[in-house]
Amino acid sequence: MNRVGSPENVSEAVADGSGRAGQSVSARAARVEPLEPRVLLSAESLAGDFNGSGVVEQGDLDLVLQHWGRDVAADGLPGGWGSDLPVGLIDQGELDRVLANWGEAFSPSDVPGDYDNSGQVDQGDLDLLLQNWGQDPATQGVPEGWVQEVPTTTIGQAELDALLANWGAHRVATADYFVSWFTIGWSGADPAKRHIGRNLDNLGWSGWIERDVLPQIEGGVTRFMLHNPWGVLPGENMQLDQLLHAREAGLDFVTQGFVEAWKPITDAGVEVIAYVGSGLDDPDFDGLGWWDWRQRAMDSVRLMVDAGMSIALDAAVIATEGSHTHRFAEELRSMGVEVIVEAKPTRFTPHWWDYGMVSLDQNFLDDDLHTGHPHAQNYGIENSVLTGEIMRIARPRREDGSLIALVGPLHQQRVEEIISEGHTAVSDMHYWFRTGRTLDEFIAPTIVVRG
Repeated sequence: MNRVGSPENVSEAVADGSGRAGQSVSARAARVEPLEPRVLLSAESLAGDFNGSGVVEQGDLDLVLQHWGRDVAADGLPGGWGSDLPVGLIDQGELDRVLANWGEAFSPSDVPGDYDNSGQVDQGDLDLLLQNWGQDPATQGVPEGWVQEVPTTTIGQAELDALLANWGAHRVATADYFVSWFTIGWSGADPAKRHIGRNLDNLGWSGWIERDVLPQIEGGVTRFMLHNPWGVLPGENMQLDQLLHAREAGLDFVTQGFVEAWKPITDAGVEVIAYVGSGLDDPDFDGLGWWDWRQRAMDSVRLMVDAGMSIALDAAVIATEGSHTHRFAEELRSMGVEVIVEAKPTRFTPHWWDYGMVSLDQNFLDDDLHTGHPHAQNYGIENSVLTGEIMRIARPRREDGSLIALVGPLHQQRVEEIISEGHTAVSDMHYWFRTGRTLDEFIAPTIVVRG
């Protein structure tokens, strides 16, 4: 997944046409606010943070000065002293730690079972647990390296159970696992314009980006998907060569200025995925030999490739290994183009297992081997064999099967559930951002992904 320059620099790059995002730090990283500090009973959490607030500040200095000279071994720990526990007299050593770390803040990962605060529940946490099995922190002190979720009783089975239940869990930036969807084909009612709406015939790509895309970037979105950017017609499949048909129809408002409008966006690190149709069951491709098929396909995606976009191919997973579609995807990859296939690959299509995939969320769930759905029983595979990114288009449904409004509490819940499973949520959010709201207002800036 791409990284991105700051939203401000993206806007500036688009405005001046340079496509350069300067030397700014990643906006994804910059947008993720430090986690709220919480009280940690840990000698390793943050030196000088005696009151466990997560920040070394006046409260810690006050504790040292109020209890200067106190012998902890004889008189006990002062009230309010909850972290970086002293041994012996409270004196110059404690004062030095406060002054040396003044203003420092500690942000725990808050991942259950991540005892060493590495950001992931892994072998390091298991080693820490086993090395200190049976130790009582209350009487023997907090084990070295144990940073968060310090037990208050003897270290043992409870800590092991928590660790194993969360093995592999880690925290991710939500923006890395969220793709904002824009329907282009079927966004309008006029077949003469290939059902392209969104006022693109008046705004053009540059004007539309200014109106609808930049506000989302400024609101925290760093990944987009354009669905059928060259339009569709009734009674036909989504087509791989839709760009060529848009040119034949004289739709200059979408076929011209495309690269100039989008290249500054992708150059700034924002990922844009162009979702196009299939060359399967299309009279313009049927019967063509490889070189003619390849030429038409390359002509069909040239503007998107030149604009620095990723390419999503509709219905690609039904194409067999070595087919024209498969060879085309492989060639795009060799050119450095990210290729995503629709839908979830099956047990009979291992040649697609290492590609990124996109699917309607419900279809993805139906294909899960553990649901008992007939399609899954015949074709399904374990998700673990898929090594590419898994993208799921979030369209939550009620128990009666009806679709839920795209932006609402249940929709927010579904997006969070998808991300917590380590997958990418794809969703139409343009109404949300048009009101000036941000991605962080829709969903938390970071989410714990289960292992």
